[in-house]
Parts: sequence; C-alpha cells; structure tokens
Amino acid sequence: MATYLITGANRGIGLELTKQLLDLEDTQVSKIIAFVRNSSSSLDDLASKNLNRLAVVTADTSSSEGIQSAVAGVEAALQGQGLDCLVNNAATLPIGPDRMEHVPIEQMTEAFDVNVVKIQIMISTFLPLLRKGKEKKIIGISSSLGSTTWALKWPMGFCQAYRVSKAALGMLNALYAGDLKDEGFTCLLLSPGWLKTNDVNRWAHLETEVGVAEVKRIILEANPSQNGQFRNIHVPDWHSTDRPDHYDGGDIPF
Repeated sequence: MATYLITGANRGIGLELTKQLLDLEDTQVSKIIAFVRNSSSSLDDLASKNLNRLAVVTADTSSSEGIQSAVAGVEAALQGQGLDCLVNNAATLPIGPDRMEHVPIEQMTEAFDVNVVKIQIMISTFLPLLRKGKEKKIIGISSSLGSTTWALKWPMGFCQAYRVSKAALGMLNALYAGDLKDEGFTCLLLSPGWLKTNDVNRWAHLETEVGVAEVKRIILEANPSQNGQFRNIHVPDWHSTDRPDHYDGGDIPF
C-alpha cells in the first residue's frame, strides 16, 4: 500500500503516470498526491473519480516558502502515513539558440531554478516524510539529453540550458544516493524517452502512454540495489539512427 507524491501531475507525463498508478489495486498504491502549482480540468476530473486515493495539493512552487507551506496539506492527505515515493517530474525546457555561446542567461537561470534548485527543495522538504515511508524512493524524471557522455552524439541543439540543468540533476541525485544509502533509500533517475506529450512534441518517438508505462514499471521495480543509477526505458525493437539512446532498458551514462 504505497504512497506517492508526483510533481507536475496536472498534464503530460505526470498526469499519465497518475492515471496509470490509479489503475493498480489500492493494495499496491493506496494514495497519490498530485503536487501542482495549478490544477487542470483533467486532473480535477481524475480526482473526482478517485476521492479516496488521489489528493490534489496546490502550492506556490516558485519559492521554497511556498513549497514548505504545503507540507501540512500533504501530511493531511497521508493521514499519518509516511511517503513511500517522491517523483520529481515537474520541469521546464526553454527553447533557445543551438550554440551555447548564444544561450540567454535568463534561460540558464530558469532551467537551473526549476530543474535543479526546486528539486533540491522538494527532496529536503519531504525527506522527513520519506523517512517515515517503507519504500523510501526518490525518483527524478530526467532525460538522456543530460548525459555528458553522449553530449557530442546528440543532434539536438535547441535546448542547451535544459541539457546542462539535467546534467546537474545527475550530480544532485548522486549526492543524495551517497548520503541516504545507509538508510535504505533508492535515489534513481530515469529517462522516459521522447514522448508525444503535446503539439510541440508531435514528432516525438513514442506515445505518452508507452513511455509512461515503462516509467511506472521502473519505479515499481526500483530497489536499493539500483540506488544512484540513471535508467533508460525499454521499448523492444525500437531503434534510431540519429541518437545513441535506443530505449534498450539499460543504464544511461552520466
């Protein structure tokens, strides 16, 4: 009867992950907290149909004070239980020039604030509740675009600030993995693949449902032996000629 907190659950990957976890028996997933800055009609509709298992907690995620002030709402939703799994899914992807030298400082600041600093705040804020949980999972939704090993093999050059921030997220996860390993935590990054989450991504490789099904599987199977890893989804027989990542289910190099 695991409990989950998912950021950015009002749309895209976060919303689909919430849906797929709710499809499981309540003996496996008892409570999901959708932690969002603003809800959406889709999330509200889902919550109305799952009153006992899905709670929507809104917070001013633009500041550490806003996030910390939402702890009481999360604790109320958990009703005395600990938090088993924190899924840091919310992110920003500023679109910019294809050469690093031309990337605006504003884009770098935005990417680091949302994709690194806010995740640090989320983890540190909810760590006491995670320590009360049984599964002790901290999951970061990242991207293989953040692999420094693969950096020169990628044809994509329009999201440089995003890529740098995701590389930094890898270090953040590694440091938490080291700090928390003796407490039985699993700090895991995973790349969900390039998914058709909106019209901008209509040329993406995979339907959202396909990628998120793999995200769900990886999260459910995650255990302390995988602490500190960066995992790829597994989509059989999917191959690409323009990228090093083949959705082979293996580890992605940092």
